[in-house]
Amino acid sequence: MTRKEINGYSCVGIDACKGKWVAVCISDNGFEVGKFDTIGDVCKSYPDCDTYLIDIPIGLPEGKDDVRPDMLVKKELGRKGSSIFPVPCRRAVYSKDKAEARELNIAVLGKSLSEQSIGISKAIRQMDEFLQTNPGWKNRLLESHPELCFSKLSGNQPIMENKTTAEGRNKRMEVLRRHYPAGDKVIEKFLADGPNRKKTDDVVDALCLAVMGRLIVENGCRRFPEKPMMDSKGLLMQIVYGEENKMTEKTESSNNANKECAMESGARRELSIGKKYRHFKGKEYLVMHIAKDSETLQEMVVYQALYGEYGIWVRPLDMFLEQVEVDGKKVYRFEEIVE
Repeated sequence: MTRKEINGYSCVGIDACKGKWVAVCISDNGFEVGKFDTIGDVCKSYPDCDTYLIDIPIGLPEGKDDVRPDMLVKKELGRKGSSIFPVPCRRAVYSKDKAEARELNIAVLGKSLSEQSIGISKAIRQMDEFLQTNPGWKNRLLESHPELCFSKLSGNQPIMENKTTAEGRNKRMEVLRRHYPAGDKVIEKFLADGPNRKKTDDVVDALCLAVMGRLIVENGCRRFPEKPMMDSKGLLMQIVYGEENKMTEKTESSNNANKECAMESGARRELSIGKKYRHFKGKEYLVMHIAKDSETLQEMVVYQALYGEYGIWVRPLDMFLEQVEVDGKKVYRFEEIVE
């Protein structure tokens, strides 16, 4: 996705907080911040924003061959990688108690679970249940991680100070002010709206995710891994982020200049996983993954309708990217929607 000139935007960052959810929405009209009982309440409050980044695992392994992005992000963060907890398998998330969760995780993934991993299981389960009963939100709510985002906002320099300390909070707010000058007002309003509120690390994390969402709107979405796997429920196992991109304007100019030539020459296009595409007949779809036919090994696009019952479809990659003739003119069968 090329650079977008932001004339209007709205980006939501969400963080789990003691059985509830803290959400920050920033937009060209200002900001909102609040605490919500369920993730469904957050989505009802902000139904049509550009990005939704949340610090909770989305996409759960059900076997050793299911690869999540956690180890890649852990490596990216270096000594700060200790903030990345192993994600339980889906069966463990739905277990009745800690002992069963550990037993199931050993049986499925070959390893036990830490207290930290078990501690976030209820929030993971709530998210997983919400996405299964509200398929329109699948792969719209995107998993991210505040420590990764702070690192990216700081020029790939992780903030080593603990976020619960005064020094850690100050360093994180210093980073956020550079990207969102009204950051202190967000924190002040959150504290003022709850007389007994004293902890700020969750709302700072939520604000960071909202700010990162704005960067994604502007410069495009990146992810660990670059080509994420999809779990058995149709959820991409990925952690997303954005980056400052000094080459975007040059790239956009080059793309615009060469687009017509590419269509005429039949040059192969790149497919953007996790992006929306519009069919030449007008309906919109979300590209979820590239799969291979088990018999022919042909590459197939897995994509979701963004209307009706939000059905999941597959189509050969070459057919998805090809041109068709409409009223005597060649157009792409599916065109990426640049938002």
